[in-house]
Amino acid sequence: MDGSDSYQRKQVLAVARGGAYAHAGEEEAIDLAFEGLGPDSRRRILDAGCGLGQTADYIRRHGWGCVTGIDIDASCVTWARAQWPEVAFEHADLLGVGEHGPRFDLVTLFNVLYAVTPQSSGLRALRQAVVEGGQLLLFDYTDRGGFAEHPLVVEGRAILPRPLVLSSAVDVLADAGWRVDEMLDLTPRYLEWYEALCTRLRERRDAIHAVAGTGGYAYAVEVYEGHVAAIRAGHLGGVLIRAGAV
Repeated sequence: MDGSDSYQRKQVLAVARGGAYAHAGEEEAIDLAFEGLGPDSRRRILDAGCGLGQTADYIRRHGWGCVTGIDIDASCVTWARAQWPEVAFEHADLLGVGEHGPRFDLVTLFNVLYAVTPQSSGLRALRQAVVEGGQLLLFDYTDRGGFAEHPLVVEGRAILPRPLVLSSAVDVLADAGWRVDEMLDLTPRYLEWYEALCTRLRERRDAIHAVAGTGGYAYAVEVYEGHVAAIRAGHLGGVLIRAGAV
């Protein structure tokens, strides 16, 4: 495995985390994002960048709405469809999601926006994909200062290319048609979550070897120990932003 194989990297995370989640915090993070939102079977939810799909299925199982998951990686979508048939999964680029198709009441982004280029276009596309008064739950990495000067690079590849800069996040979202209603700093939790993930990687080394080989295991350890180091250095953090369409 190398850094370009998104599907296999997500499979490694699934083994380490004991669930097909590619974002920090797994179920705890989803519960936190949906805190205060009651169940509503009529709520139409788009999980953008759904990966292997368990986040979308967790949202569905907890009754928060009728969920559609989209991902740019066709292998992830094929796997998700086989695992979670109650969720509608589509192979799609979120940059084009607002051009056609249904409109949603709520969009979720769990550790996705940092990889979108350009972020402004992604946020505009998602704004076009929601109804008037629609909502956005944005859960992502933040550059707390100095991350751009000290990027996390593994095998010559920038692992977190574009974490949010909080000082400009409100304006970036506003330009795309979103009003920030709440911004919650999750940096201490990100540190806890990634420290725990590194422990799980070591505990499940043999199982990860079976999925991705010794090289894949070494790559994953370097990546996520790098996350921990960047957070401890004060360069990297995490945030939950709740926003409304305007």
